[in-house]
Amino acid sequence: MKSINSNKTYIKLNSLWGNQNAVIHLIGFVIAMGIACIVLNLLYSYFIGEIGMIITTMKIGLTIGSIFSAEEFGSFHLFIAMIIQ
Repeated sequence: MKSINSNKTYIKLNSLWGNQNAVIHLIGFVIAMGIACIVLNLLYSYFIGEIGMIITTMKIGLTIGSIFSAEEFGSFHLFIAMIIQ
């Protein structure tokens, strides 16, 4: 009888520990997801920023090219710049 009683307590403790483990895993998962989202957001904004810089540089280059180059060549560049915009 005594062994059965101790077994019940063990099962009770084990189930309690299992619940705690689930909560810890859930918290860990939420934190990991948060960190992943932040990292992805930073990478995304960095790459979008880089692409934006490249496009802006191209626009400036095309505008300068269209001002300083020959007339028909310049209008072609302006046309490309309009398409990009």
